[in-house]
Amino acid sequence: MLKKMARLVMMVSLFAFVVTLAGCSGGGQTVQRIAGLSPEDVVKTFVDAAKNNRLSEAALYVAATSKSNPQTVLKYVTGQTDVQQLKDANLLLVKQVVVQGDYAVVAVGLKADSYQVKAVGLEKVAGEWYIVDFDQILNNAKYNILRGLLSNI
Repeated sequence: MLKKMARLVMMVSLFAFVVTLAGCSGGGQTVQRIAGLSPEDVVKTFVDAAKNNRLSEAALYVAATSKSNPQTVLKYVTGQTDVQQLKDANLLLVKQVVVQGDYAVVAVGLKADSYQVKAVGLEKVAGEWYIVDFDQILNNAKYNILRGLLSNI
């Protein structure tokens, strides 16, 4: 389970890296985050945006603490190593597992070459849910509660 989680973390970070690069490339279009989404809807919106190559939009759903290590964000949520692989994947499951205070865990099931279920941690900041990179959850004392929730899954 920990090996799968580490793999997922790496993929999500890669996605965040791509998202950050896309956001810095100009483009002229302004994207806005959809407000008031549930943890499940944040993950669905993130995956949909990434799958459709709207990387700067997907980045809006990643916690600020996780954007510092963007290579793992895409892998973390999707299990995919790049956006092209994600385009061929199908999101089959997004289910909230637990919420405790400002932290939530969502189960995500994706089918590409194989079916994978990942546990994704989210943090509520200023009333909005954001995806947190798995490495941040493991290494940042701020996420002790979220780390505990994930270890019980």
